[in-house]
Amino acid sequence: MRTSLIASGLACRFKAANGPFVTAQTLRRGRLTFTELKTDRCEPYETGPRVVEDAIVIVMQLRAYRGFQFWEQGRKAPTCDFQPGDLTINDMRFEGRAIIDQPLHALYCHIPFNAIIDVVGAEFWGRTSALSYSPGQGFEDATIRNLLLSVSQAIHSCSRDRHLYLDHVAVALVAHLVAVRGDALSRRFAA
Repeated sequence: MRTSLIASGLACRFKAANGPFVTAQTLRRGRLTFTELKTDRCEPYETGPRVVEDAIVIVMQLRAYRGFQFWEQGRKAPTCDFQPGDLTINDMRFEGRAIIDQPLHALYCHIPFNAIIDVVGAEFWGRTSALSYSPGQGFEDATIRNLLLSVSQAIHSCSRDRHLYLDHVAVALVAHLVAVRGDALSRRFAA
């Protein structure tokens, strides 16, 4: 999917203006898209439909959000509160939606599976092919948070060398993510 379509599609789903975005290249063919999304809407609305694709999205909250409501594959996740820096994973192969009822500010990192394969290899990803996560629930990871914070700063930079930096961050992010969250039996909703 083209980078500008990823960024504009995300803004459309969340009824927000297009935010700043940048891309980063992994080793050969993978391309990550980082998009900052901000909306000050307070009236409740349901997010638009997700584009189902072979990708994941990591979300880092940049603003506190209380009472987040999320559904994946029609199943409601436990409602939770987010603080700035909290992270979530969305597997884009599954239908997902949320109710947004307060201002939202977050950084989204779209990672297609071909970028993961580019970094960790097809053989390894073929055995794993999933990341462990709990739908709609946050998790702690200082490495991912710090990498995404550095991306957040680079999005607003006009530096000529920011793309070289972002390419290296993309490889480090994917490698770390798969090392700590790669799991053939991806956790789903708790029974």
